[in-house]
Amino acid sequence: MKRTMLGILVGITVITIIFVVLGYKYDKSDAEKQQGKSGVYDVAADGTIAYVSFANGIAGLFISSDDRLPVVELPVDQTILDLSYSKDGTILAYVVAAKDFEEQSGSTVYLLNTETREEIKTFSTKGLITDLAFDPADPNRLLYLQADSFTNYSPIASKAPHDYDVHSYHFANGITKKHTDMKA
Repeated sequence: MKRTMLGILVGITVITIIFVVLGYKYDKSDAEKQQGKSGVYDVAADGTIAYVSFANGIAGLFISSDDRLPVVELPVDQTILDLSYSKDGTILAYVVAAKDFEEQSGSTVYLLNTETREEIKTFSTKGLITDLAFDPADPNRLLYLQADSFTNYSPIASKAPHDYDVHSYHFANGITKKHTDMKA
């Protein structure tokens, strides 16, 4: 009886050691665990889809007309939060921010010419831009939702963006304008 019990304990110990060693050998960072398509996408008037997909934690912007290779690829510590096609589908606006919002808040908006694949850094802000949309009345203006703080309002709650307001950016003169002061 003692011999059987000793054999079982040795077996469990050996198997545990093997799994621990394999766990350390094949350990992946949190960034590498991000794989596949995300929920960030937009559809142009002609049906072309732009979407974000991850490969080993690296965010890539793909366009459905040629989705073999990403049109834009970001460093592993950055991600695309939202994207929006212009009314005619020739310009794709997207917002890039750090994956770790707690460490680095701030967003940068880029414009991508879908025909030439030319990318232009349009503007940056200290707040977190979560949504983009081209103004339907003025194709030279981009509307966006910006959170000015990233905190937790309770000690037991996780951190999240707060103090949202609607802003706009005018391409012709480079002026940003705050349209609301809701702090919602």
